[in-house]
Amino acid sequence: MPSGVQEDELRLNRVVDSDWREIAESHPDTAVDAVSGPINSLSVFGILAVAVEAVTAWPDSVTLLIRDTVRLSALAQDADSNVLPGRLVRWSTSDTAVATVDPLALVTGVGSGFATITAACEDRSATVEVSVKVLVFASIAAASYTTCGVTTDGEGYCWGRGDYGQLGDGKAIHRAKPVAALSGLRFDMVSPGYRHTCGLAVNGQAYCWGRNSYGALGDGSTVSRTVPGPVHGGLVFDRLSSGDNHTCAVTPTSSAYCWGSNGRGQLGQDPPPPEGYLKTPGPVAGGLSFTSIDGGSLHTCGATTDGDGYCWGINYDGRLGGGFSGRDQSTPVLVTGGLDFVSLTAGGYHSCGVTASGDAYCWGSNGAGELGNGSTDGTSSPILVAGGLTFASVTASSHTCGVTVSGEAYCWGQNGSGQLGDGSTANRYTPVPVAGALGFATLSTGWFHTCGITSRGTAYCWGRNTYGQLGDASLANTAIPVRVFGQR
Repeated sequence: MPSGVQEDELRLNRVVDSDWREIAESHPDTAVDAVSGPINSLSVFGILAVAVEAVTAWPDSVTLLIRDTVRLSALAQDADSNVLPGRLVRWSTSDTAVATVDPLALVTGVGSGFATITAACEDRSATVEVSVKVLVFASIAAASYTTCGVTTDGEGYCWGRGDYGQLGDGKAIHRAKPVAALSGLRFDMVSPGYRHTCGLAVNGQAYCWGRNSYGALGDGSTVSRTVPGPVHGGLVFDRLSSGDNHTCAVTPTSSAYCWGSNGRGQLGQDPPPPEGYLKTPGPVAGGLSFTSIDGGSLHTCGATTDGDGYCWGINYDGRLGGGFSGRDQSTPVLVTGGLDFVSLTAGGYHSCGVTASGDAYCWGSNGAGELGNGSTDGTSSPILVAGGLTFASVTASSHTCGVTVSGEAYCWGQNGSGQLGDGSTANRYTPVPVAGALGFATLSTGWFHTCGITSRGTAYCWGRNTYGQLGDASLANTAIPVRVFGQR
């Protein structure tokens, strides 16, 4: 018997039922939890005498965002592939600037790149390859309780509500941090709806995923899916937008197509589809040429190449902007006023647009001040947003936000969850600046939250966070912008 074990036997004879911390110190390759209950020198000798012939570590590889963590696992085996419980595994990393690992196998992403994590036991080892990514977003889109973004290298990420697979990561669970869509695709843009999401690949092919009970995925079926699948029809698009349960897109030749639910005429079809929905893209009636299109809850709006604004779908409260309210319109209705629009946005119960001169106009419901004219009176015709601001873009949902030509962010309307970003939860009837003076390039509104990308390429969100739609790794609401997780 080796002398070291003889010494241990003497020590153990004095401490029966020991937690054997002393034995762990004298034999570091033996874990302290390997044996429970009374121990003796014979059991210790048996543990130490069996050599480790292999180490297995898992998973084989893992991808992390910066500051994200994952716990690895490992086990030691003898020559007969039997697991050797209680053997101490030592963990190390090849590059601490990329990923660190602690004694309990918790790996933390530190910087962009690749690192090898090694699990060693006696003279045997196994490795796990770790890739760490730092997200830099080129675009962002918020809708209902989900947010998605596209990075500068074309990867699509989503976060928030995911119970129908609308995050595209192959699962049907909510996520409070960005997860990559499992597609291997490079995207130009991604647009979430209520329980589905669609994206536009760099080759102009549209892909959709999530709930499909009304054909919102455009793949010719009503079968839901948790990863991106191609929209049928062989069409190439350069703009795309998802509404609650429908999606619309514009081709490079300015033709508009829509698919999904048509319960209130939001697809713009003439005649309307007999089933009440389209499972593949159908052309919007009227032969109009669109430069942009935006899907709202139950209506759709777009700006044409000659600067006219059109909307179609539900018209309760005058959200189509045609100067009347009431009956739904299944074909495009010209927005009144003779305004020269460069873009339109369709919200929950109202719509807005930006003219060539940078003026913002809104119309429809105004119960919380979402039209931004200082009142709560609705209108079926465009009304100028107060404040004398010059906007580059506006975005509408339950509230409205816009970015001025100088990069300032303003919001107005419903604010019960802090979605206006002004540090309060009070409704605002005219535009108020978003806190932080961050300088935004673009904004996008969800039902009760808002997200944007600054001129420096950093993504922020604020408002309601029930499902993690703010992407900051928490479920806490906030009335001021918070940085989306995974960025430097």
